[in-house]
Amino acid sequence: MTKLKSPAIFVLRCLGWICVATIAVLSLVPGSVRPHVMATGQLEHFVAYAGTATLLAAGYPTKKQLIRISILLPVYAACLETLQIWQPGRTAQMIDVMAGTIGSWIGIVLVLSLHHWCRKRKVAA
Repeated sequence: MTKLKSPAIFVLRCLGWICVATIAVLSLVPGSVRPHVMATGQLEHFVAYAGTATLLAAGYPTKKQLIRISILLPVYAACLETLQIWQPGRTAQMIDVMAGTIGSWIGIVLVLSLHHWCRKRKVAA
């Protein structure tokens, strides 16, 4: 097993994976059961994927890992959206996939920007 650099990395990774599981559950429950907490479904997708990507990118900060996250989260969004075709009261929409994809990429850029800012100011991140 790989030794983690700090307990914070472990926590970020766990929270990221909890978010991944939560997105799956909320994406695949019938429409009448799923809570709506924001003005639009696209905003919900954007925030959910941006938050998940931020946690995963902070927990898996190597270049190779970030590339994987930037590819796999949008693929995950597309797969879950496609599976909604068979869920009662749900529809699959490409705009939802795009909202999740853009949210994922912005979450990763946020972490990269924070790392860059900390390195520039020699602050421990």
